[in-house]
Amino acid sequence: MRLLLLTALLITPALLFAAPGLPHQLHGTVEDFTSGTLNVFINDVNVGSAAIQSDGTFGKSPNLFFVADEDGAYAGERMTFKINAADAEGNVTFVNGAVTEVATRLVIIGRDTPSGTTQTTTPAPVSVPTPTTTTTTPIKGDFGGDGVVDVNDFNYFIANWGSPETDLNGDGVTDILDFNILMANWK
Repeated sequence: MRLLLLTALLITPALLFAAPGLPHQLHGTVEDFTSGTLNVFINDVNVGSAAIQSDGTFGKSPNLFFVADEDGAYAGERMTFKINAADAEGNVTFVNGAVTEVATRLVIIGRDTPSGTTQTTTPAPVSVPTPTTTTTTPIKGDFGGDGVVDVNDFNYFIANWGSPETDLNGDGVTDILDFNILMANWK
């Protein structure tokens, strides 16, 4: 019985990560840029955006960044990036359930212009909304901070199985007891 349960616990996450419709998680650093928005495109359609933090990072805990694929149509497609409205370097192939670290920066145009100058695509300034203070009770298992426990939180939870990162009951390890808490809060 134990062997069957252990086998199910080890095989189920592997099967789920390859399932169509699972999001692709992105995180990383934008060089020489410390505010604004990183936009992700597939076939010239904006499929997701993440705020660039003051240290140039995006998609780091607690502000995880997932590109959703509800219809299972993005597998194998190329994701490209823009910082605000300006083209950025790099591309990543979409894989359902994958977690990818991305290092990107603005695309430099006309590196060797006749006048010897370098032009850089500069994005328009971003207006930052005034933060409001609200008091909400955090939901155990809502690792993305969006107010619901869903497949994005499940993916993050499974990726951190065995570590203290997603420990929900305070025993120092992510295990089946924490899984039960996650499922009890599922929306």
